[in-house]
Amino acid sequence: MLTELLPVSMGTWEWVAKAIDNETRTVNSMSIAISNIMGKTEIYDSLIGAIPEEMKSAIKAMALSLVVLFFLIDLIHRSMDLKWVTWENVMMFFVKLVLAKVFVDNAEWLMSCIYKGFNSLTNFGASAEVIPWDGDNPLARYQFFLSEQDAGKLISKPGIEWYDFTPVGLWLMVIVQGFIMKAIMAVTLIIILARFMELTIYTIAAPIPLSTISCDGLQDIGKSYLKSYASCCIHAMVILIIFATYGALNTALKNLHNPMTLLNVSGFMGIINTFILGATVMKSEQWAKRICGAM
Repeated sequence: MLTELLPVSMGTWEWVAKAIDNETRTVNSMSIAISNIMGKTEIYDSLIGAIPEEMKSAIKAMALSLVVLFFLIDLIHRSMDLKWVTWENVMMFFVKLVLAKVFVDNAEWLMSCIYKGFNSLTNFGASAEVIPWDGDNPLARYQFFLSEQDAGKLISKPGIEWYDFTPVGLWLMVIVQGFIMKAIMAVTLIIILARFMELTIYTIAAPIPLSTISCDGLQDIGKSYLKSYASCCIHAMVILIIFATYGALNTALKNLHNPMTLLNVSGFMGIINTFILGATVMKSEQWAKRICGAM
């Protein structure tokens, strides 16, 4: 009775090949969905639009008050140090005040322009599939999960004896690696959605750090804010680059003969590469900050 409930191909090479196909489709579908979400400016616009106008007005009013306060502080400092030497210095001082007010009044629009400019980098048309898929040549995805020798058996599909549990062990290895990769995709999705929340906070609060432009002693605050905002914007691009290069890294490592031979033959190289993907995704935010000098 139990045998009637089980698939006919269970314990065979076809069973392992089907498991690899299923895991590949699921992981690639998740990675493509993540890639599509990264490029959706509609999500960003919806979150910005959900913030009450009263809150935006209150932040802008506070920022304008800070502009005036910083202006007065800088004015007193320059007057005490007798720095009013030429009319050019006085003119530049008031120009900075005007620019600070313009930045505060249009902070949301300026941040949106920066975001959409960087977001265009996520639409370069590269494939978001992290596992190679070729309907006519399944060997590539088989070798992604298994050693070259075991992947070849999935193509030739040799017969097995009733006491040969090799396909069962390979199936278990595929399922474990597939589960880890799906967990990594889920964590990546959480990171991307949290990034949208972070961008919203950065955009709405932008008038406050931008108000420091009118004060020479506090301009580093505004510069640091812009660097952090830029790093948050290119975070998606960094993750897409990780996805695009992961498959190539997997192939390059499996082509090494020393010291990777034992890992390749045993099939554990695929699991190790999967953990490499997880580690790089977790480090992606830190790398984005380093690129923009926000560290």
